[in-house]
Parts: sequence; structure tokens; C-alpha cells
Amino acid sequence: MVTVPSSVACAIECSTFVRNDTCCTASYSSITKHCLLDSCCHPPTEYSESDVVLRKTEDECKKTDLGREYKGLLNVTINGRQCQHWNIDYSHQHWFYDVPCDQANYCRNFDFTNGGPWCYTTDPSMRWEFCDIQYCDICMLIYCIPLN
Repeated sequence: MVTVPSSVACAIECSTFVRNDTCCTASYSSITKHCLLDSCCHPPTEYSESDVVLRKTEDECKKTDLGREYKGLLNVTINGRQCQHWNIDYSHQHWFYDVPCDQANYCRNFDFTNGGPWCYTTDPSMRWEFCDIQYCDICMLIYCIPLN
């Protein structure tokens, strides 16, 4: 338990608590100014007005090397190139026409390519590239409730 002036400070404290293989949940009391940190990846089932939660949602990470299960919203390659929409053929022609519209231009691995999720790029000089999708055991700040 640490004493901090706000839930924002508690969130910052929680983020410094996170290590490569841990997550952090924290509860902040505006009355006592205490920030109670807990290193677990299971957020509470109910939230108080001052809970802060750091974790990685399963949609925003991959569980396997192939990452075929990845359903996140990343649409930029490992080298910073914008991904081409799956339902168009420009800048690069392809054969993934049966991809659902909601896949937009997100990184995916429809064809089980070794290396993980990838996308066609909008750069005419680079047909496709892999995307930098983290594994699910690495935590990141998803939300803070609330930041007051």
C-alpha cells in the first residue's frame, strides 16, 4: 500500500509495479489516499469508483507463435507501414476475398504463415510484412476506472 494524491497517481504507481510476467490491479481510496496494489491478472468482478486495472485482453495479444487466434485492432506492420484493407486489391492484389468485412485492415494470419500475424501494406514497394503482436502473458494498461 502506498499513499498517493489521486487515482491517476495510483495508475502510474501500478504501471511501475508491472514486470514482464505480472499484471497489476489497484484500488484507490480518495478518502485515505491509499493505493492498494495487487499483482494478479484477474481483475475484480465488480469495480468500485476508484479501481485501476492493468492487463492485456486476449483480443489484443497472441497465444501461439502463429497467432492465428489474434483478433486485435493493430493495423500497422512491424516497420510502421499501414496495412491494406483485406477487401481491396490496391496497392497489392491478393486472393483473400472471403474475409469478413469487419477484419478491415487489421493484422491477421489467415493462411498459417510462420512468423505470426501479418498484412499486405499500402506501400507499393513492400507487398506484405509481419506485425508486432505481443504474447498474452505480457501486460499492458487497458483501462483505468475512473481517472479523477
